[in-house]
Amino acid sequence: GGTIDGVLLRVVGPGDGTVPVLLKSEDQLISHCWATKPVAKQLAHKLFEPVRLFGTGRWGRDADGVWALLEFEIKTFESMQDVPLSAAIAELRAIDGDWGTEAYQELAVIRGGPARRRHGGP
Repeated sequence: GGTIDGVLLRVVGPGDGTVPVLLKSEDQLISHCWATKPVAKQLAHKLFEPVRLFGTGRWGRDADGVWALLEFEIKTFESMQDVPLSAAIAELRAIDGDWGTEAYQELAVIRGGPARRRHGGP
């Protein structure tokens, strides 16, 4: 499975059981996405809004090693808020919480896994 985030630009139809979908993400157009007619009908209500698509995709690399989307089958989606990164960070900073040293140690375990003993030592 995978996800793609972007602003929904076009839901084209009718198709032969599937409907092509066009997104814009980080100043790039993303095509090669498609949905079933029922999903496309729901998705069309989000035209020109930011969405997160969930589905199954295939990517390939060109001769320069750059990854490109070959096809993405949209299974579901969700709406996203279109807020600047600075506003999102300010919201996170405003959350009142206890961020003691244990929280940072736990974050290190989440990121890198539990500490491993080397050479049989502690």
